[in-house]
Amino acid sequence: ITELKKSYKIGMLSNIGGNYLNEFLDEVDLKLFDALSLSGETGHLKPQSEAYADICQKLIVNPEETVFVDD
Repeated sequence: ITELKKSYKIGMLSNIGGNYLNEFLDEVDLKLFDALSLSGETGHLKPQSEAYADICQKLIVNPEETVFVDD
C-alpha cells in the first residue's frame, strides 16, 4: 500500500463497524488510507452498489477509475 499510495488514492471499503476497526488497524495503518467507507457507519454492505458509490464519492473518483481488491 505504501508504494501504491505514491501514485494512487487508497480507500478502504469494509463491512465492519468503526468501533471494531481499531482491533485490526492502528493509527499508522489507518494513515495509509485516503478514505474509509465502513458499513457500520454508512448502513450499506458490500455488495450493495451504494457501498461502492460511497467510497468513490469520498475518494472523488469515478467507479471506472477504480480497482477493487478483496480478501
